[in-house]
Amino acid sequence: MAYYDYYGGEDMMDTDQQSHDSLMDLSTQLSEVNKKSEIMELTTRVSELTKK
Repeated sequence: MAYYDYYGGEDMMDTDQQSHDSLMDLSTQLSEVNKKSEIMELTTRVSELTKK
């Protein structure tokens, strides 16, 4: 708990929670983007296959 006491208690914990939440939001957004790009890639592959 030294870390907690050293940085002034409550305030530090709040900012930790906020940055944790922001990181979680970011990673959620990133995984959404990844899903979308994978879908686009698959769609492209399928259309190329059906052209042949």
